[in-house]
Amino acid sequence: MSLPTSTRQIILRERPHGQLKSEQMLLRSVPLPELQAGQVLVRVNWLSLDPLIRIRIGAEPLGGALVPLPIGDPIGGPAVGQVLHAGTSDIPVGSMVEGRFPWQDYAIMPAEACRQIDTQGLPPQAALGVLGLPGLTAFTGLHIARQARPEAKRLIISGAAGAVGSIAGQLAKIGGWHVTGVANGPDRCAYLRESVGLNVVLDRSEPAFLSRLSDSGPYDVFFDNVGGSMLTEVAGRMAPGGLILICGLMAQYNRQDRTEDPLALEPFLETMMGRQLELRTFAAAAHGNQQDFLDSVVPLIRAGHLSLPETIADGIESAPAAFENVFLNGGIGKQLVRLQV
Repeated sequence: MSLPTSTRQIILRERPHGQLKSEQMLLRSVPLPELQAGQVLVRVNWLSLDPLIRIRIGAEPLGGALVPLPIGDPIGGPAVGQVLHAGTSDIPVGSMVEGRFPWQDYAIMPAEACRQIDTQGLPPQAALGVLGLPGLTAFTGLHIARQARPEAKRLIISGAAGAVGSIAGQLAKIGGWHVTGVANGPDRCAYLRESVGLNVVLDRSEPAFLSRLSDSGPYDVFFDNVGGSMLTEVAGRMAPGGLILICGLMAQYNRQDRTEDPLALEPFLETMMGRQLELRTFAAAAHGNQQDFLDSVVPLIRAGHLSLPETIADGIESAPAAFENVFLNGGIGKQLVRLQV
């Protein structure tokens, strides 16, 4: 089998300020470097278009805590691929691996940056979804909530039709919570009602959203994937002593480079003090237990009780538009790109 000597890739053409645009990314072809000791050649099969990637390409990622991606560099993120050539690495040729790969058809990666995957008989892209970081994040957040508030019964999830939110909703229902899910648009809300079976589903785009948010409260725990004004809106409807778990800030990723339109911090802090709420952040990589997660969710998947819908775009050339759409209309569940190689 002849090995590729070049690859197509998506690079950062222009740094986004505010709303991400597909034209700020560019498809180009580049030669592949020679394989060095300790490296593997991977045919990239699936890209995961996670909202967090938007942070990395901003001017000051996480307020300057991270180094921004240089203009002209390939964009990258979680991906799954197959090893075509292993050189001196111990990873067998043909292995399916997961890692943070550049958005390109083929990638030469350090072997230590690749993790061999076992998706328990599921398709390989499950390593990016229900068996990957979204699933672990949902599981970890709910575990933290249950440990911190063992008597809590009423949970509200924002971004409930997304990759993390939809898994959190399913696991919470299985765990006996009364779950309210917030999503944007009738299709996502229909999915949460009909497929996930949440107790209450609220459409963020409806004029009566705030009154319905009040009617379905108060809430003991808020699993927030969105941030922005949602924080203040839900905080004011929490039960005294409630817990707010910050999982993601998707509403703010496209505004991180702007100084105008700040968050309503003062009323939020007043609500926090008045209701004696607790605010916690968490990251699955730091707080999660991979083995506990797999031991818990794999039987649920096999029994048909847990799934993650996928929104799939085909071909690396579709990645810029698909990533822009994540922050516009979005899809249901996990946004993936299936590469045509």
